[in-house]
Amino acid sequence: MKKVILSLLATAVAAGVANAQDNETAPLTLSGSVDTYYRTTLNTKDNGPLAAPSTSYSNGTGFNIGMINIAASKEGEKSGFVADLMFGPRAKAAGAIEDVEGHVNQLFAYWNATDKLTFTVGRWNTYLGYELISPTGNYNYSTSYLFTNGPFSQTGLKASYAITDALTFTGALMDNVDNAGALGKSQNNFMYGGQLGYSVDKASVYLNYLGGNSGLDGAGDTTGNVRQIDLTSVITATEDLSIGINASYKSTTANKSSDIKGLNEAGFAGLALYAQYAINDNFSLGFRGERFST
Repeated sequence: MKKVILSLLATAVAAGVANAQDNETAPLTLSGSVDTYYRTTLNTKDNGPLAAPSTSYSNGTGFNIGMINIAASKEGEKSGFVADLMFGPRAKAAGAIEDVEGHVNQLFAYWNATDKLTFTVGRWNTYLGYELISPTGNYNYSTSYLFTNGPFSQTGLKASYAITDALTFTGALMDNVDNAGALGKSQNNFMYGGQLGYSVDKASVYLNYLGGNSGLDGAGDTTGNVRQIDLTSVITATEDLSIGINASYKSTTANKSSDIKGLNEAGFAGLALYAQYAINDNFSLGFRGERFST
Protein backbone atom coordinates (compact mmCIF):
# COMPACT_ATOMS: atom_id res chain seq x y z
CA MET A 1 0.00 0.00 0.00
CA LYS A 2 2.82 2.42 0.81
CA LYS A 3 4.44 1.82 -2.58
CA VAL A 4 1.09 2.34 -4.34
CA ILE A 5 0.47 5.61 -2.53
CA LEU A 6 3.99 6.88 -3.26
CA SER A 7 3.68 5.88 -6.93
CA LEU A 8 0.33 7.64 -7.27
CA LEU A 9 1.66 10.78 -5.64
CA ALA A 10 4.79 10.77 -7.80
CA THR A 11 2.58 10.44 -10.91
CA ALA A 12 0.36 13.29 -9.70
CA VAL A 13 3.36 15.54 -9.03
CA ALA A 14 4.88 14.74 -12.43
CA ALA A 15 1.55 15.51 -14.12
CA GLY A 16 1.35 18.77 -12.20
CA VAL A 17 4.85 19.73 -13.35
CA ALA A 18 3.97 18.97 -16.95
CA ASN A 19 0.82 21.08 -16.64
CA ALA A 20 2.80 23.93 -15.10
CA GLN A 21 5.27 23.81 -17.99
CA ASP A 22 2.40 24.10 -20.45
CA ASN A 23 0.78 27.04 -18.69
CA GLU A 24 3.70 28.97 -17.24
CA THR A 25 6.21 31.11 -19.11
CA ALA A 26 8.88 30.88 -16.42
CA PRO A 27 12.08 29.58 -18.05
CA LEU A 28 14.18 26.63 -17.01
CA THR A 29 16.80 27.97 -14.59
CA LEU A 30 20.38 26.68 -14.79
CA SER A 31 23.03 27.24 -12.13
CA GLY A 32 26.35 25.76 -11.14
CA SER A 33 29.67 26.11 -9.41
CA VAL A 34 33.19 24.70 -9.26
CA ASP A 35 35.55 24.81 -6.29
CA THR A 36 39.20 24.09 -5.59
CA TYR A 37 41.25 24.49 -2.43
CA TYR A 38 44.67 24.34 -0.79
CA ARG A 39 45.11 22.67 2.60
CA THR A 40 48.09 22.29 4.90
CA THR A 41 48.60 21.01 8.44
CA LEU A 42 50.84 22.09 11.29
CA ASN A 43 53.22 19.18 10.76
CA THR A 44 54.57 17.24 7.79
CA LYS A 45 52.29 14.22 8.26
CA ASP A 46 48.79 14.34 6.83
CA ASN A 47 47.37 12.46 9.82
CA GLY A 48 49.94 13.31 12.44
CA PRO A 49 49.17 14.21 16.06
CA LEU A 50 48.79 17.90 15.23
CA ALA A 51 46.55 17.39 12.21
CA ALA A 52 42.83 17.80 12.69
CA PRO A 53 40.72 14.67 12.10
CA SER A 54 39.24 14.47 8.64
CA THR A 55 35.79 15.85 7.86
CA SER A 56 33.63 15.01 4.85
CA TYR A 57 35.48 17.27 2.43
CA SER A 58 38.77 19.14 1.90
CA ASN A 59 40.90 16.39 3.43
CA GLY A 60 43.85 16.19 1.07
CA THR A 61 46.90 18.37 1.68
CA GLY A 62 48.23 20.59 -1.08
CA PHE A 63 46.15 21.75 -4.04
CA ASN A 64 42.97 19.77 -4.64
CA ILE A 65 39.63 19.95 -6.42
CA GLY A 66 36.27 19.93 -4.67
CA MET A 67 33.36 19.33 -7.04
CA ILE A 68 31.43 20.48 -10.08
CA ASN A 69 27.79 21.28 -9.31
CA ILE A 70 25.20 21.71 -12.09
CA ALA A 71 21.52 22.24 -11.29
CA ALA A 72 18.39 22.80 -13.36
CA SER A 73 15.08 23.92 -11.86
CA LYS A 74 11.61 24.85 -13.07
CA GLU A 75 9.14 26.73 -10.90
CA GLY A 76 5.51 26.88 -11.93
CA GLU A 77 2.49 28.34 -10.20
CA LYS A 78 1.56 25.05 -8.53
CA SER A 79 4.48 22.71 -9.11
CA GLY A 80 8.09 22.42 -10.15
CA PHE A 81 11.22 20.31 -10.01
CA VAL A 82 14.94 20.39 -9.24
CA ALA A 83 17.60 18.26 -10.97
CA ASP A 84 20.98 18.67 -9.25
CA LEU A 85 24.12 16.86 -10.44
CA MET A 86 27.58 16.91 -8.88
CA PHE A 87 30.96 15.43 -9.78
CA GLY A 88 34.34 15.15 -8.08
CA PRO A 89 35.81 14.09 -4.71
CA ARG A 90 33.46 16.27 -2.68
CA ALA A 91 30.48 14.80 -4.51
CA LYS A 92 31.69 11.26 -3.85
CA ALA A 93 32.13 12.01 -0.14
CA ALA A 94 28.59 13.40 -0.05
CA GLY A 95 27.12 10.15 -1.34
CA ALA A 96 26.25 11.10 -4.92
CA ILE A 97 24.54 8.31 -6.83
CA GLU A 98 27.13 7.06 -9.32
CA ASP A 99 25.31 4.14 -10.95
CA VAL A 100 23.17 4.23 -14.09
CA GLU A 101 21.44 7.35 -12.77
CA GLY A 102 24.65 9.37 -13.00
CA HIS A 103 26.04 11.59 -10.27
CA VAL A 104 22.78 12.67 -8.66
CA ASN A 105 22.81 15.04 -5.69
CA GLN A 106 19.14 16.03 -5.68
CA LEU A 107 16.27 15.03 -7.93
CA PHE A 108 12.78 15.92 -6.76
CA ALA A 109 9.44 17.35 -7.79
CA TYR A 110 7.04 19.35 -5.65
CA TRP A 111 3.37 20.21 -5.74
CA ASN A 112 1.73 23.13 -3.92
CA ALA A 113 -1.56 21.47 -3.07
CA THR A 114 -2.76 24.64 -1.31
CA ASP A 115 -1.26 27.96 -0.24
CA LYS A 116 -0.16 26.25 2.98
CA LEU A 117 0.53 22.62 2.00
CA THR A 118 3.37 21.41 -0.25
CA PHE A 119 4.28 17.81 -1.16
CA THR A 120 7.79 16.88 -2.29
CA VAL A 121 8.85 13.49 -3.67
CA GLY A 122 12.33 12.34 -4.74
CA ARG A 123 15.82 12.85 -3.33
CA TRP A 124 16.71 16.02 -1.45
CA ASN A 125 19.55 17.20 0.77
CA THR A 126 18.84 16.61 4.44
CA TYR A 127 16.80 19.06 6.48
CA LEU A 128 19.00 18.39 9.55
CA GLY A 129 21.97 20.54 10.46
CA TYR A 130 23.35 23.99 9.74
CA GLU A 131 25.57 23.30 6.74
CA LEU A 132 25.08 22.17 3.13
CA ILE A 133 26.88 19.89 0.69
CA SER A 134 27.58 22.64 -1.84
CA PRO A 135 30.37 24.94 -0.63
CA THR A 136 28.57 27.96 -2.10
CA GLY A 137 25.92 27.55 0.62
CA ASN A 138 28.39 27.55 3.51
CA TYR A 139 30.35 30.49 4.83
CA ASN A 140 33.12 28.12 5.97
CA TYR A 141 34.57 26.01 3.17
CA SER A 142 35.38 23.13 5.50
CA THR A 143 32.50 21.30 7.18
CA SER A 144 31.78 20.59 10.84
CA TYR A 145 32.06 17.16 12.45
CA LEU A 146 28.31 17.32 13.09
CA PHE A 147 27.72 17.66 9.36
CA THR A 148 30.36 15.04 8.54
CA ASN A 149 28.52 12.43 10.56
CA GLY A 150 25.36 13.09 8.60
CA PRO A 151 22.97 12.42 7.25
CA PHE A 152 23.62 14.05 3.86
CA SER A 153 20.51 13.26 1.82
CA GLN A 154 17.16 11.49 2.01
CA THR A 155 14.94 9.90 -0.62
CA GLY A 156 11.20 9.71 -0.09
CA LEU A 157 8.10 11.80 0.43
CA LYS A 158 7.65 14.86 2.62
CA ALA A 159 4.80 17.23 3.32
CA SER A 160 5.28 20.78 4.58
CA TYR A 161 2.47 22.79 6.16
CA ALA A 162 2.50 26.47 7.11
CA ILE A 163 0.62 26.59 10.41
CA THR A 164 1.06 30.37 10.56
CA ASP A 165 3.24 32.87 8.69
CA ALA A 166 6.01 32.15 11.23
CA LEU A 167 5.41 28.50 12.22
CA THR A 168 5.83 25.53 9.85
CA PHE A 169 5.80 21.75 10.20
CA THR A 170 7.30 19.13 7.87
CA GLY A 171 6.80 15.37 8.07
CA ALA A 172 8.71 12.84 5.95
CA LEU A 173 8.72 9.12 5.12
CA MET A 174 12.05 8.05 3.62
CA ASP A 175 14.31 5.24 2.54
CA ASN A 176 17.37 4.53 4.66
CA VAL A 177 19.72 7.50 5.14
CA ASP A 178 21.75 8.48 2.03
CA ASN A 179 20.31 5.52 0.09
CA ALA A 180 18.73 6.53 -3.21
CA GLY A 181 16.42 3.53 -3.29
CA ALA A 182 16.77 3.54 -7.07
CA LEU A 183 19.73 1.25 -7.63
CA GLY A 184 17.94 -2.08 -7.52
CA LYS A 185 18.37 -2.42 -3.76
CA SER A 186 15.54 -3.82 -1.69
CA GLN A 187 13.99 -1.30 0.70
CA ASN A 188 12.13 -3.23 3.38
CA ASN A 189 12.66 -0.64 6.09
CA PHE A 190 11.75 3.02 6.25
CA MET A 191 12.89 6.02 8.19
CA TYR A 192 10.65 8.85 9.31
CA GLY A 193 11.33 12.39 10.38
CA GLY A 194 9.94 15.79 11.08
CA GLN A 195 10.82 19.43 11.42
CA LEU A 196 9.17 22.20 13.42
CA GLY A 197 10.35 25.62 12.32
CA TYR A 198 9.76 29.11 13.65
CA SER A 199 11.02 32.17 11.78
CA VAL A 200 10.64 35.90 12.34
CA ASP A 201 12.50 38.90 10.92
CA LYS A 202 15.77 38.51 12.86
CA ALA A 203 15.73 34.92 14.11
CA SER A 204 14.82 31.41 13.03
CA VAL A 205 14.95 28.10 14.88
CA TYR A 206 14.36 24.55 13.60
CA LEU A 207 13.85 21.45 15.71
CA ASN A 208 14.52 18.32 13.66
CA TYR A 209 14.01 14.60 14.25
CA LEU A 210 15.07 11.49 12.33
CA GLY A 211 14.29 7.91 13.33
CA GLY A 212 13.90 4.40 11.98
CA ASN A 213 16.12 1.67 10.62
CA SER A 214 19.66 2.71 9.79
CA GLY A 215 20.06 0.50 6.71
CA LEU A 216 21.75 -2.66 5.55
CA ASP A 217 25.21 -4.02 6.24
CA GLY A 218 27.33 -5.96 3.78
CA ALA A 219 25.48 -9.21 4.54
CA GLY A 220 22.06 -7.65 3.99
CA ASP A 221 21.18 -7.52 7.70
CA THR A 222 19.72 -4.45 9.34
CA THR A 223 22.24 -2.58 11.44
CA GLY A 224 19.76 -1.25 13.97
CA ASN A 225 17.54 1.70 14.83
CA VAL A 226 18.61 5.33 14.66
CA ARG A 227 17.31 8.25 16.68
CA GLN A 228 18.64 11.72 15.98
CA ILE A 229 17.51 15.04 17.45
CA ASP A 230 18.91 18.20 15.90
CA LEU A 231 18.49 21.91 16.69
CA THR A 232 19.51 24.66 14.27
CA SER A 233 19.12 28.39 14.79
CA VAL A 234 20.25 31.62 13.11
CA ILE A 235 20.06 35.01 14.82
CA THR A 236 20.74 38.39 13.23
CA ALA A 237 22.19 40.17 16.25
CA THR A 238 22.92 43.41 14.43
CA GLU A 239 22.95 44.62 10.84
CA ASP A 240 26.54 43.37 10.55
CA LEU A 241 26.63 40.38 12.93
CA SER A 242 24.84 37.04 12.60
CA ILE A 243 25.14 34.05 14.96
CA GLY A 244 24.36 30.42 14.17
CA ILE A 245 23.89 27.42 16.46
CA ASN A 246 23.74 23.70 15.67
CA ALA A 247 23.29 21.05 18.37
CA SER A 248 22.71 17.39 17.55
CA TYR A 249 22.48 14.02 19.30
CA LYS A 250 22.36 10.64 17.56
CA SER A 251 22.11 7.15 19.01
CA THR A 252 22.02 3.76 17.30
CA THR A 253 20.78 0.51 18.78
CA ALA A 254 22.66 -2.12 16.76
CA ASN A 255 21.31 -5.60 16.20
CA LYS A 256 24.81 -7.07 16.19
CA SER A 257 28.01 -5.61 17.61
CA SER A 258 29.80 -6.46 14.37
CA ASP A 259 27.43 -4.14 12.53
CA ILE A 260 28.84 -1.04 14.22
CA LYS A 261 31.42 0.31 11.81
CA GLY A 262 32.58 3.88 12.30
CA LEU A 263 31.11 7.04 13.72
CA ASN A 264 27.88 7.03 11.73
CA GLU A 265 26.68 3.82 13.37
CA ALA A 266 28.24 4.48 16.79
CA GLY A 267 26.35 7.67 17.54
CA PHE A 268 27.56 11.13 18.53
CA ALA A 269 26.75 14.39 20.27
CA GLY A 270 27.98 17.88 19.57
CA LEU A 271 27.51 21.62 19.55
CA ALA A 272 28.75 24.07 16.91
CA LEU A 273 28.66 27.86 17.11
CA TYR A 274 28.97 30.13 14.08
CA ALA A 275 29.56 33.86 13.78
CA GLN A 276 29.87 36.10 10.73
CA TYR A 277 30.72 39.78 10.88
CA ALA A 278 30.56 42.11 7.87
CA ILE A 279 33.30 44.73 8.13
CA ASN A 280 32.02 46.41 4.97
CA ASP A 281 30.10 45.48 1.81
CA ASN A 282 33.11 43.66 0.35
CA PHE A 283 34.81 42.02 3.33
CA SER A 284 33.61 39.88 6.23
CA LEU A 285 35.00 37.48 8.81
CA GLY A 286 33.58 34.15 9.91
CA PHE A 287 34.21 31.73 12.76
CA ARG A 288 33.11 28.22 13.71
CA GLY A 289 33.85 26.60 17.03
CA GLU A 290 32.74 23.06 17.77
CA ARG A 291 32.61 20.50 20.56
CA PHE A 292 32.11 16.95 19.28
CA SER A 293 32.25 13.51 20.86
CA THR A 294 31.37 9.95 19.86
